[in-house]
Amino acid sequence: MEQGSSGLPNADPERETGPHRAAVLRWVDALNSRELERILAAVRPDVEFRPLRLTASQPVYRGHEGIRRWFDEVSERRHEILPSGFEQLAGGSLLVLGEIVLAGQGRPTDFAGIFRVADDLIADAAHYLSDREMLARIGVVTGR
Repeated sequence: MEQGSSGLPNADPERETGPHRAAVLRWVDALNSRELERILAAVRPDVEFRPLRLTASQPVYRGHEGIRRWFDEVSERRHEILPSGFEQLAGGSLLVLGEIVLAGQGRPTDFAGIFRVADDLIADAAHYLSDREMLARIGVVTGR
């Protein structure tokens, strides 16, 4: 089966996780490409984005202007997201699990993202340095 730039097979997005999977894969591919126009094309104009946080506060970047501001702040960093699993959550959000290779680090670490999709575009995205078990323990997602 052919693979996309995310490393995942190009599969029917309706399989297992509904239509949101394709939108999330476009987002991941755009982030990994580090191309601002592709990133903006993957999100709604009113998007809310909570990127990985390595500090105590978790900023929220709102709209395309917020995405531009975030991109300017991190454009030097070259993280790569490697999704490997998808789970439809109650309420319609999509949980994406996998790994991320952080800029300057040679080995991957756990990654999770929770996404809400509207009109085939990312409407809300939150990224975590975590696995599903930890997200369940801290109440971000419920048990299976």
